[in-house]
Amino acid sequence: MRVGRDYSRRPKIIYFTLILLSRILHIAHTFATAALLCVIGFSRRSCAINNKHARTQIRRRNARK
Repeated sequence: MRVGRDYSRRPKIIYFTLILLSRILHIAHTFATAALLCVIGFSRRSCAINNKHARTQIRRRNARK
């Protein structure tokens, strides 16, 4: 009885841990992708703003001349 009980209990624990790990990994993966996309979008946006700012400054310098 005892051996059978242990045998039946162990796979359930393994299955549960596997499901938990897969869920955690999935959540972590989604968060990582979202963060990566946010970072890429933010960097692109900031680069665009910097380029615009640089262009306006260059125009002002040219206008002063």
